[in-house]
Amino acid sequence: MIRKLGIILECDAGGPDELVFKCLVRRLSPTTEVVTRSLGNKLAVEERCADVAEALIDKDHCDLVLIVWDLKPLWKKPGSCITETNNINAKLEGLPNAKQSKIKLLCITHELETWLLADQSAIREHLSKPTYQCK
Repeated sequence: MIRKLGIILECDAGGPDELVFKCLVRRLSPTTEVVTRSLGNKLAVEERCADVAEALIDKDHCDLVLIVWDLKPLWKKPGSCITETNNINAKLEGLPNAKQSKIKLLCITHELETWLLADQSAIREHLSKPTYQCK
């Protein structure tokens, strides 16, 4: 069981990726605490992922760290998830094996916002309040 999950994201703090992932984790595992680190862009994730992941494990005591990025941000031609995963794994190689085993990578081939479009009931439920039911 994951008591505490660290998530490294490429969005700005409080951005849509952070909000959606926190909501998703709450729905899948209501007792799991989520700690996010929003690094602002994909380049920052690639460059800083090892240090940030290590801090989430050591200082925030996360049981698992998830590094998440979009394959195709608007500002860059898409690569491949395999190439980008290999690049990030190369950054993580300096960490001890025990820490590396607590880090998982998630390359999203379509931006996270497209997930929301695929599940209109989730959007409706999220926007609805007791006093107003969203259609």
